[in-house]
Amino acid sequence: MALNAGHLKDLRALQTPKGRREHGCFLIEGEKLIREAVAAGAPIVELLATEARATELALAAPQAPTLMSPKDAERLSDTRTPQGCFAVLRDTVPDAESAIATLPSAGPATVVALDGVQDPGNAGALIRVAAAFGAALVLAGPGSADPAQPKVTRAATGAWFHVTVARSTDLAANLATLAAQGFDVLGASPQGASIWEPSASEPVATPAPTRRVLVLGSEGGGFSAPVEALLTQRVGVPIAPSVESLNVAVAAGIILGAWSRIPSAQNA
Repeated sequence: MALNAGHLKDLRALQTPKGRREHGCFLIEGEKLIREAVAAGAPIVELLATEARATELALAAPQAPTLMSPKDAERLSDTRTPQGCFAVLRDTVPDAESAIATLPSAGPATVVALDGVQDPGNAGALIRVAAAFGAALVLAGPGSADPAQPKVTRAATGAWFHVTVARSTDLAANLATLAAQGFDVLGASPQGASIWEPSASEPVATPAPTRRVLVLGSEGGGFSAPVEALLTQRVGVPIAPSVESLNVAVAAGIILGAWSRIPSAQNA
C-alpha cells in the first residue's frame, strides 16, 4: 500500500508554491473538504486514502482512491493528526483580470481584496467569511498567502468552493478597474469610520444598488501605498478601549455581515 518514492515526492511537492506551479495542481486533505470539492465539481486529478479511510471516501467520491500507507499519510499531511485521505486538484484559480471580467456590469456586488494578508489561517478564514456573506469575488494580492496552499484551503473549509478566489499580481491596478466599474473601494481599519454610521454602512433607506470592495491590509503593516491611495474611505468596527484590535477575519465578518443585512432590511 505504500506509494512509490517518485509518486510521494511529487505529492509532497504540492505543499510548496514552486511545486504547485510546476505541477499545476494543489492538495486538499480530509473527507469533509473532499466531499465539498466533489459536490462543487472541482477538477479532481487523484484521490488517495489509507485502507482505513478508503471505503468511506469511495462513497463520497466518483473515483476509487489510490491506497496509501498510514506512514505515507503522515508524510503528506501538514497537520499533527493526519486524516488519512487526500485529493489532488487541478489548479484552476483564475487571474484577477479574468475573474473581474465575469462580475456583473451593474447591480449590487461585493469584492473582498487581501492586500498582503500573509497568515494562511487568516487568508482562509477571510475566504470563508466572504462566502458566508455572499461576496462575488476574493482577490489575493501580492504578499498574501497563496489561495491553494493546504493551510488556506483547510481554514476556508468547504467555503473555498463556494466563492470565486483569484490571484492578483497588481492589486492596485485591479482596484482601479473596479473603481471605474462603480465600486467603492473601502479599507478596513481600526481608525476608520464606524460601520454602524450611515457613511460607512449606508442607511437602509438608500435605494441605490451597492457595489463595494472591502480591502484588508497586512496584519502588521496595513495597506500598501498604491492600494491606500485608491481607498475612498476607511471603515472600522468600534471596540472596547481595553482591547487593541480585532483579528482581521473577525473584523471583516462584522463589516460584511452589516452590509449583507441591507438588502433584506430594504425588502422587509
